Amino acid sequence: MTKETRDLFTALLDTYETEPTSKIKLKEIRSRFGAEVKQTLTFEEAKVENMPKALRKGDYAPFMADLEFNNVKFVDMFSVR
Repeated sequence: MTKETRDLFTALLDTYETEPTSKIKLKEIRSRFGAEVKQTLTFEEAKVENMPKALRKGDYAPFMADLEFNNVKFVDMFSVR
């Protein structure tokens, strides 16, 4: 079994919900090259790694994911090069 590769994406935080389950809603999802690839995305906390909790609406949320937005891992924006 081969491990799927992840690519870097960035998005703007739209909302962070805690009820009934923790979800993060993102908008303006862009590839690492700057092209917009999706308008909105919603991730449940149980399905992602390192979900950011200290972000506010409009903050950048960089994350690694495969092209179908599975296998998601949020990364520290200061460690992205």
